[in-house]
Amino acid sequence: MGLRDILRDIPDQARRRDLGSRLRWRLRPVIAPFEPGRRTRRMVGAGAILAVAAVTAMLIGPTNELSSNGPTWPMSPHPTTDNPVSRTNGFYVDRRGQPTAWVRDNPRDPRRALIAEGIAQRPVARWFLGGWDDATSAREYAASAARAHRLPVLVAYNIPHRDCGGYSAGGASDSAAYRSWIDGLATGIGSRPAVVILEPDALAGQTCLPAALQRQYDQLIAYAVDRFRAVSPGTWVYVDAGHVAWVSPEVMAERLRQAHVANARGFALNVSNYRSTDANVDYGHAIADALGEKGISSRFLVDTSRNGRPSEDVQWCNPPGQRVGLAPRLGGADGLDMQVWARPPGESDGQCGVGATLRAGEFSPTLAYSLLTETDPPGWRPGLALGLRRGADLWAVLRTS
Repeated sequence: MGLRDILRDIPDQARRRDLGSRLRWRLRPVIAPFEPGRRTRRMVGAGAILAVAAVTAMLIGPTNELSSNGPTWPMSPHPTTDNPVSRTNGFYVDRRGQPTAWVRDNPRDPRRALIAEGIAQRPVARWFLGGWDDATSAREYAASAARAHRLPVLVAYNIPHRDCGGYSAGGASDSAAYRSWIDGLATGIGSRPAVVILEPDALAGQTCLPAALQRQYDQLIAYAVDRFRAVSPGTWVYVDAGHVAWVSPEVMAERLRQAHVANARGFALNVSNYRSTDANVDYGHAIADALGEKGISSRFLVDTSRNGRPSEDVQWCNPPGQRVGLAPRLGGADGLDMQVWARPPGESDGQCGVGATLRAGEFSPTLAYSLLTETDPPGWRPGLALGLRRGADLWAVLRTS
């Protein structure tokens, strides 16, 4: 591979030209002695090797940013506008996440290397909670991912009366504010490839609200689904459907129908929870079957960020003895599009369990380190939990849309 080949891989032409000029200047002392006519062909070859080595060191050497690009997959030879997987070659690693910031700001902490490898260098979703600059942030995030040909995962979490006043209480002030916020997110993403998980816990936990507000939830989520479909054709939207131990498949299928899941890619399971992937896949199949009886074809994803040691009890808030799960990947079972890390490992669920002193959403290196090391079996590596009992079909994701 020559200098031109390396530079050609840099997507931004302006950056490529600028980097090329700087590289040529910095490599001049290396290349000049081996110009034609001054040394033998063998020496010219040696100079070229040294030049390429120097360029490679500059491109992949230590920087202030983490170097991991996350799991990859082959880009489709015929990408389509409505299939973001076909247009990308891996999940996008968020450079602005809390784990990344902690790794950057704590270079001497003995836990740094493990948290960097096990969490910060892995693709984790970015959450949008109703901030005034969310539209701009979504645009910049999706644009950065698109330049790298990577697939970003966003979580939209701003519905009014969010979390029914629990640890993550908040949300938009009213329906109009929520619709305006959704408009901003959808416009910000635009036609770029993306995955959006829509309103964790909203449909599964809506019974805490009066009947009128439950109907409002259905209407607002339906609005969001339809808006992304109209404005962001390259986005796969997954409406959150709780987890296997919350709502029956038939009831959830009806709630999803009213929330216009027919206009989305599908639904999301186990977001911010600890239930096993296998159990959630079975639950996803049951929901999909119930939707099929209503004439709706739907697929799903599962959050595997913290289910490496699945919990089948009722404790959901910072339970002890947990571990990160299978690293983000495509496929894994029939109907399963992808397994993602929707919740950043190490972020607290609230002031409860082993994080009793931590606010909801606050990153704790203690929690993160525990998730990576808690009674691990010999030879275990972060994010390498056992696979599913069903066969994986990565190419099925590329073929379906």
